[in-house]
Amino acid sequence: MRDFFNVFSAVYYLQRILYLFWIILETIIRELWWLIVLFIAGTIFLNLQRKYKKEEKKKKEEIKDWVTLEIVVNPYITSGAKAMEQVFSGIYSLPKGYVSLELVGIEKEIRFFVRVPRDYKGLVLSQFYAQYPDLEIKEVQDYFLKYPPSLPDKNWDIWGTEMKLIQSDVYPIKTYSSFEETKEEKSVDTLSSLIEGISQLRKEELLLIQIIIQPLTGDKAKEWLEKGEKEINKLSGKKEPPKITWTDWVIAFFKNLLIGVAVPPVWPGESKTEASAPSVPLTKREVVQKISKKIEQLPFLTGIRLFYLAPKDCFNEIAIGTCYAFLNQFTISHLNGFKVNKDSSTKEEGKIFVKRRLFIKKLNFYKSVINRKKTKELFVLVPEELASVYHFPSSKVKSPSLTKTLFRKSEPPPNLPT
Repeated sequence: MRDFFNVFSAVYYLQRILYLFWIILETIIRELWWLIVLFIAGTIFLNLQRKYKKEEKKKKEEIKDWVTLEIVVNPYITSGAKAMEQVFSGIYSLPKGYVSLELVGIEKEIRFFVRVPRDYKGLVLSQFYAQYPDLEIKEVQDYFLKYPPSLPDKNWDIWGTEMKLIQSDVYPIKTYSSFEETKEEKSVDTLSSLIEGISQLRKEELLLIQIIIQPLTGDKAKEWLEKGEKEINKLSGKKEPPKITWTDWVIAFFKNLLIGVAVPPVWPGESKTEASAPSVPLTKREVVQKISKKIEQLPFLTGIRLFYLAPKDCFNEIAIGTCYAFLNQFTISHLNGFKVNKDSSTKEEGKIFVKRRLFIKKLNFYKSVINRKKTKELFVLVPEELASVYHFPSSKVKSPSLTKTLFRKSEPPPNLPT
C-alpha cells in the first residue's frame, strides 16, 4: 500500500511540474511571440541575403563572351596524343572559367571545335600552336545557330546523356600509351572507330561528344591529392595514423609513469618497433603505380556529355552507340572507365505524364548542350587521360568523314617585296 502511495505521489508531482512548465512556456509565447517571429524573419532574411550575394558573385565571375574555334586537321600534322597532353598542361594556367572540347559528327564528317572565353582565346591558341605549328585554327560561328533555339519540336528530336566514372576518380582510365605498340604498323588510333561511325550517319544527323574541363586548383586539388594518397595506403595495406587527442597524452603519461622504469616510454604517435612494409600483390602493386602516376599530374574537373540530333523522319537512337563504342576503349577492368549517368539521360520512366516530363527533360538537356553548361556529375581527369579522348587523328587514319585541308600555312619569305 505504501508503494502505491509513493507511485501516486510521484505521478502527481510530475504532473504538477509539467503543468508548471506549460504555464511558463505559454507565458513566454504570449508575451514574447514577437521576438520569436522576429528571430524567424531575421533568419530567413539573412539566408536570402547570403543567397543573393552568392548569386551576384557568381554572375560577376560568369564569363558571358565566348568564342568558338574550329581546328581543321591537315595531312602535315604528325604530332600525336603526347603533344595534346602538353596542350592541356598549358591550358591548366587558365585563370578562371572553363573550356569546352567538342568532337562533332556533322554532315557525315568529323570536326574539332574548342569553345573558350574570348579573353583567353590567345592563351589557348598559343598552346595549340606551340605543339602543332602547322595547325589551322579559325574563329567560326557556333554550329548550333543553324538549328532551332529550342528542341525538340515537330520536326526535330534529340537524345542525350552524361557520363561518369565507374570507380573513384583517383583511378585512371586506359590512356593512349596503352594503344601504342613497339612496331609502328601496329599502333592504333582511338579515334578510328568514332570516325568510321560518323561516316555511317546521314547528312542531317548530328553526333556530339562534349568535354567540359576546368583546372582544379587550391584546396580542392589538395583534397583530391589526399584522396589518392589514402587510396594508395589502403591498397598497400598501410594504416592511417590515428588521431591523437589530449586524453591519449594523459593516459600515456600515467602509463609511462608506472612502467617507465622497466620499459622505455612510448608517447602518442610513436611505435615501439618499426613494422616492415607490407607486401603488395602484383596486381595491386600495378594499380598503386597507376594511381601514383595519375595524382602526380595536373587535375582537371571534367564532365562528358553525349548528344544526338536528327529530323524525326530519320531519327535513330542507335547512332549514339558510336559514342559508347569510342568511350568503351578507355575502360580497363581493375582500374577505371566511363559509364552512363542514368539520372542525366533523356529517358523518363513512370506512369504519370511520362511524355510531358520527357519533353521538359529534353528541353533542359538541349539548353545545357548549346550553352555548354557543366554536367551534373564532375570528375577529375589529368592531361594524359584528356589527350587520349580528345586529340587529332594520325596520318594513318583514312576515312571520307575526316576533313583535311589540302594546304598548310607558313610564314612569307623574308625577301618578299612590299
